[in-house]
Amino acid sequence: MTILLTIVILGVLIFVHELGHFLAAKAVGVAVEVFSIGFPPRMFGKRIGGTEYRLGWIPFGGYVKMRGENPETADSSDPYSFAAKCPLEKILIVVAGPLMNILLAVFILWFVFFAFGKNEVDYSSTVVSAVLKESPAERAGIVPGDRILKIDGNQLSNWNDMAGYVHRRIGEKLTVVWRHGDSIITDTIRTMMRIVDTPEGKDTVGILGVSPSMKKIRFTFLGAVSESFKVTWEITVAMFGFIRNAFSGRLSLDEVGGPVMIAELTGKTRQLGVGALLFFIALISVNLGLINLFPFPPLDGAQVVFAAVEGFIRRPVSARFRLILQQIGMMLLVALILIVTFNDIMRLGR
Repeated sequence: MTILLTIVILGVLIFVHELGHFLAAKAVGVAVEVFSIGFPPRMFGKRIGGTEYRLGWIPFGGYVKMRGENPETADSSDPYSFAAKCPLEKILIVVAGPLMNILLAVFILWFVFFAFGKNEVDYSSTVVSAVLKESPAERAGIVPGDRILKIDGNQLSNWNDMAGYVHRRIGEKLTVVWRHGDSIITDTIRTMMRIVDTPEGKDTVGILGVSPSMKKIRFTFLGAVSESFKVTWEITVAMFGFIRNAFSGRLSLDEVGGPVMIAELTGKTRQLGVGALLFFIALISVNLGLINLFPFPPLDGAQVVFAAVEGFIRRPVSARFRLILQQIGMMLLVALILIVTFNDIMRLGR
């Protein structure tokens, strides 16, 4: 069931992506010869007008084949050819795919926030919502629902005050006072070390092993629209941070995943409910759009660069040069896919 659901999700996201290319190509007068969801071999297809709509046997992909898209055989004198269009029209066609993925994410997030609301961490309280297994807090007897009142005699007004104090005391003994039902309990707890992600990279902190409580926030129609754009932007910023860490060497391969990881996470989020699953789909959609905008052949971003250079130098980029870059990029992309898939399979075995 999880595998089938993953294929359906990826199929929908790919369809929306290719639909963006298709609609933009039609809008500027480029003839589309093939609209395919899935890669060859061809499962079945139907020709409507001048376009053949196909479904391929390999579900993890898709493409739109436009007339004159191949720079080696393109006829720039054909008005319905991609090659005949100006650089801005080419960029519009190329960018439309990733943009559709991002807009789909905005729509999904709007629906999630409007229909289900949003769970947000309640930092104004020191009530514990969860306790990490085998953590100092669990060994001391702290359970969900308890309220931490004092640490080392310091009265706590909110969760951030408590976390800030604990994080600076790695492996130290703290005198913790908490409310459990009608009882006030005092005990000495030694913090444990934990490596956490921060905007600046990795950091080592001390923790008790407790999580803050959550509160449900409801949105109006327009409030959900605003929140969906805000969260989409936050995902975008996080994605660029991920890419920056990858190129700086601060990212481990264990943190990179492909279709196998997506299937694994799909199964987990499905168990959390429809809202969580839809949010996960929106997250994948944003990432799919942003990754395709990366200027790396054969991704869409490289085509944007080629079109921009064409506009600057007033002539198309050499077909041979583009072909060489495409071949090198494809080999590197296939190698990356193999590494990521192998990493996913090894992760499942651990």
